[in-house]
This record gives sequence, structure tokens and C-alpha cells, in this order.
Amino acid sequence: MEGYLQDLEAVVERLSLARFALAGGFDSGPLAIVYAVRNPQRVSHLILQSTYARRSDVSATKEMQAFQALREQDWTIFTETVAQINTGWSGEPARDIAAFFREAASHEVTIAAYKEIEEFDVTDVLSEVQTPTLVLHGGTGSRPSVALSRSLAAHIPNARLVVGGWRERLTAMSDFLDEGAEPAKN
Repeated sequence: MEGYLQDLEAVVERLSLARFALAGGFDSGPLAIVYAVRNPQRVSHLILQSTYARRSDVSATKEMQAFQALREQDWTIFTETVAQINTGWSGEPARDIAAFFREAASHEVTIAAYKEIEEFDVTDVLSEVQTPTLVLHGGTGSRPSVALSRSLAAHIPNARLVVGGWRERLTAMSDFLDEGAEPAKN
């Protein structure tokens, strides 16, 4: 996790960001949480989309075990499946994204990265989050489970949870980011 946090810090420094909203989805959610805890003066809003506090809670499901087996056994089918899921089973665009995945990281590097990700557990810092936080969940059938999203929101002080489709979540994000925003100066 420390390496990923150093990468995030390098991007923040390179972009000279003094204060910004930070979003973390699925495996990047725990990183966003830790970054916000360590840098409350920089993170104005924290948005957590379909993520978790402890990876083992997600990894224990039958679906994730099947996904992990696919990742280890067939790199091409794994990347194709990930791309299709993330693009809504879009066909050709997903195949292009899968090809990009395979060019960006080798199968071996990906396996090693996921071994590290499997150790993510930020449950001990959830109560330290000071940043206004919005937890989003896609509703029935989304992963991780809505129960994990509810638990995540319940353990972060003053966090809000929104469960719903894309339209509801986008509206919630927009409204959340508008809170506390400086009025435009003419």
C-alpha cells in the first residue's frame, strides 16, 4: 500500500494540487481512505465507489474466488472479461481496452500486484476520516455487496451512503461536490 500511496502523492505533487476531491473505486478505495486520513488539509471531498475497507471481505465471495482463478489461469480471458464488465459488455471497445491492459502490465506483474492488494485492510483508520465522505453503491448485484458499502459508510464519521443506478449516483456526486464550493466570482 505504501508504494501506491507514494505514486498518488507523486501525482498530487506533480500537478501542484493544494486541495482537491479524491475518488476511489473498488481496489483504489482503501488507498483513497488512507490518503485522506493522512492529508485532511488537501482532500476536500472523499468519494468511495463500490469499495471496501478490508479486501478479504470481498475475496471470500464465490464470485471473487472464480475471478481470481480466472486471473491466475488465463490472462487473455481475464483481461477480456474485466474490460467487458467495465464497459457494459460493449464488444469491440472492450477488446481494445483488454489489449491495452495486456500491453500495460504483464500477467506476472498483475499477479504480484493482486497479492499485495489482497492484504489491504484499512478498518483501523476509518474512524479517523475527517473529510466529508460519500459512499456510492450500484445496487442489487453490484460488487462488493451493499452490506459492505453500508458497513463502510457506518464506520466513517458523517459519511453518506447512496445506493442506486448511475443517474442517482451521478446526481449525488454532483450535489456532494457542490457542497462547500466557493461561489463563482464575476
